[in-house]
Amino acid sequence: MDEQWIKWEPIQGLSRHYYVDLIIDSFDGFFVVLTDAENENKKIEIKFLDSVKAYRSTDEVYRIHLVSTLRETHGEEFINEWALFKVKNSDYKKWLTKQSYDFFDSDTTTHFSIIGGESIVDIIANYDPIVEFKEK
Repeated sequence: MDEQWIKWEPIQGLSRHYYVDLIIDSFDGFFVVLTDAENENKKIEIKFLDSVKAYRSTDEVYRIHLVSTLRETHGEEFINEWALFKVKNSDYKKWLTKQSYDFFDSDTTTHFSIIGGESIVDIIANYDPIVEFKEK
């Protein structure tokens, strides 16, 4: 079964396109700050207050196959009109399961994906983060 990309709207009033400003992986949690592509004064913060299972941040040019596949299966507007997704039947989770010799429990986790202006951030966690607007 192929991956299923589902629009994720954790709070109302989100913009359709963001740039990834900051990723912090610390003892206090995992944080991603996004800047609205149309208004640099508007930011959101995605806060995982506990650790996440895994994450990766990749320049969009190295994920062009993914971008092309999403455009083919969902239409051109799909990733041009939204930035936050949950991924069902995730290839990333399958890879983690294989790499850990089945130690990784993919059934209890969620794959979150952020398609930013120039990068794609994938996060695997076993809980939903706090998402809120951040004042500049």
